Amino acid sequence: MIPPRQYYLTSTRPEEIPDGYRSVSVDDWHLVFDDSFDSLPVVADGERVGHVVGTILDVRDRREDGELRLSPGDADSLDAAFQDALVDFAGHFLGLLDANQSSAYTDPIGGCPLVYDPDEGVAGATPAALPGIDREARFQTALFDRLNHNEDYIFLPGAVTYYRNVERLLPNHRLDLDSWETTRFWPSDPEAISTYDETTAVAESMSQLLRDVFAEIAATYENPVNPLTAGQDSRTLLAAARPWVADGDIQTVTWDTGELVDVDMDVARRLSANHEVDWNPVPTVTATEAQKRWWLETTGHAVGGTIKDIHPTLELFDADLHVNGFGGAIARGKFWEDADGPDSTFDAGELLARLHRPEDPVLEEAVEEWYEGVSQFDAYTQLDLVTQELRYGCWAGPHFPGLARHRDVVSPLAYFPVVREMFRLAPPVRRNGNVQHLIVDRLWSELNEYPYNMFTDWREFVRRAKHLKYKSQYAAKRPDLVYSFLSRKLTGE
Repeated sequence: MIPPRQYYLTSTRPEEIPDGYRSVSVDDWHLVFDDSFDSLPVVADGERVGHVVGTILDVRDRREDGELRLSPGDADSLDAAFQDALVDFAGHFLGLLDANQSSAYTDPIGGCPLVYDPDEGVAGATPAALPGIDREARFQTALFDRLNHNEDYIFLPGAVTYYRNVERLLPNHRLDLDSWETTRFWPSDPEAISTYDETTAVAESMSQLLRDVFAEIAATYENPVNPLTAGQDSRTLLAAARPWVADGDIQTVTWDTGELVDVDMDVARRLSANHEVDWNPVPTVTATEAQKRWWLETTGHAVGGTIKDIHPTLELFDADLHVNGFGGAIARGKFWEDADGPDSTFDAGELLARLHRPEDPVLEEAVEEWYEGVSQFDAYTQLDLVTQELRYGCWAGPHFPGLARHRDVVSPLAYFPVVREMFRLAPPVRRNGNVQHLIVDRLWSELNEYPYNMFTDWREFVRRAKHLKYKSQYAAKRPDLVYSFLSRKLTGE
């Protein structure tokens, strides 16, 4: 039984459509998707050539009479025109096009995930959605047991999944549904992606783009909810949403853990009180063991950790849209180290260490294959593609089938024009990670007066002690990662 809010794609006409789902055909392909998804036919020269489904925010008004209309001169330009159109959509979606070949695309962080079995010729949002697949027989229990950290940190970087012969389409890649091969479509020009713009211009552009997304959110949804934490990403989103927050069109929420020392709750409480922000603390609800199993199965066993344990909290949100902050780390050089330069090179072990994943033959092979596909880019671009494709695409994106069970979910910082601007930031700016402070300064400067992810009194010592305790517990459970990290540092590898 396909879970809610997912889809699958097959060349075999479905004999039966699940309740709550619908089906459309593009050439020889049949796309079966949740009826609550946005559905946008793609038309060229009066003929249906594709379809887009998911959560589609039409920021640039590309929709005409319920269709996406393309006007290219040939099949190659049809593919380019389709890519350009997808760039203009915010949200999380799957794009299907029939040009020279049938191709599938997903959004910039894979928030509408795509996994596929090339032998069976089927694709879907998760392994749970793939028709005709015996998931229990395919699940690689030994691999999962070997790589999971108490079901906390379980994601697999690269195209690999925990299900035998099921692969993942990474962001910035196209899947050819005829050959089942993937190709990168962005970035394509190593020189262009290494040409940087002036910081204030990028910050101004990102500010306006985020405002545009929130304008579309406010026009589309009746009761959107925006997270409010002590972090950079939520602060940036709040600043961008300022006009609609002030009008009461967008409310904010913080997950209340009930702990005495909670930096998110502290900052959210003070900020909302001082600036008349509609804010609601939501008490966290602990998942039952059955609910934890549901989460793992629904996300393809790609997402563990805190969200697995407290995802029932999402049911308490009185909202038709959940905004989240995925995407912002691309602008902050998340996986950069001090010694990195534009000509630095990496091996799979080094990248896995930065991703906090163990050196395992399965992961090494997956990351090596990915790294070969980015060898033409400078090291800074490679590392930020690690963030976008291997971290967000393999960990953040698989969240969405679970997060979107009750409502749409949108990540404004993962809107492709915003992502593109992040790559235009000069290396020193990305290394310092302060562009979001500049955005907040432009849009709602008073918000920068509150600390980011820290206290300014005695509670900071408690917060750091708790963080150190967590790291110590992690190290005790995963000595292999600690050994690998220390070996590399001591040997200079």
